[in-house]
Amino acid sequence: MKSVFLGEWFFYGCWILVGVFALSYSVPVLYNLGLILLVIFIILVIFELFQCRHWASKLKVTRNIAPQLSMSDEQYIKYTVSNENSKKIYITLFDEYPEQLQLRDDAIQLLIEGKEEEELKIGIRPNTRGQYNFGNINAMIRSTLKLIEWRKIFPAETVCEVYPSFIQMKNYELQLNMLTASLTGIRKIRQIGENDEFEHIMNYKQGDNIKSINWKATSRKGELMVNHFENTKSQMVYCIIDKGRSMEMPFFGL
Repeated sequence: MKSVFLGEWFFYGCWILVGVFALSYSVPVLYNLGLILLVIFIILVIFELFQCRHWASKLKVTRNIAPQLSMSDEQYIKYTVSNENSKKIYITLFDEYPEQLQLRDDAIQLLIEGKEEEELKIGIRPNTRGQYNFGNINAMIRSTLKLIEWRKIFPAETVCEVYPSFIQMKNYELQLNMLTASLTGIRKIRQIGENDEFEHIMNYKQGDNIKSINWKATSRKGELMVNHFENTKSQMVYCIIDKGRSMEMPFFGL
């Protein structure tokens, strides 16, 4: 795969050389000047080619992402960039994101000093469930004079599973422990009463049914204990699933 790319100043240099040689037809003295500039230009290109190759050999990029992602919630991908060179370098990172994320402006540009390590975070929001395949990480290393760019590919293929929003489920679990949850209808209150569904044994309180006294538990504990039962209700439950095409599209942030 191609690793060497021409920078913007490479083409500017070529246009300058073309202009000098074109003017040499009218001013012959410029011909020798053009030859000197051409030799200098070739030397600079070769020098920056080896320079970028050397910098790329001492560059490390890794991606850190959770193996399970929560649908419709914002999460982060963390990149760790380590520069083991003694000089600062300009880098542009292109990650191979899954097509489900539909990330367009995904280029990450940074200037990292020599012998330093930087961490970057990119926010993502998956809107569909399933497997998300992340590819490799491409790093474009730019030379000092911007004549050459060297691409280095870091193997980072991984597969993440996207599940329904378990982050929101955890938030609801916290609300279930609040007294106000019953007012919003999130928490179901069990009604204690006479029935066949045994709930638990509790201390006797004024108003409890005397017939529910558990004499065995009372003798063991030395105080009155009563059986409490849970009310059960029979009701019809219908489950309706819309399998139409409109349900395949994300809506309300999901």
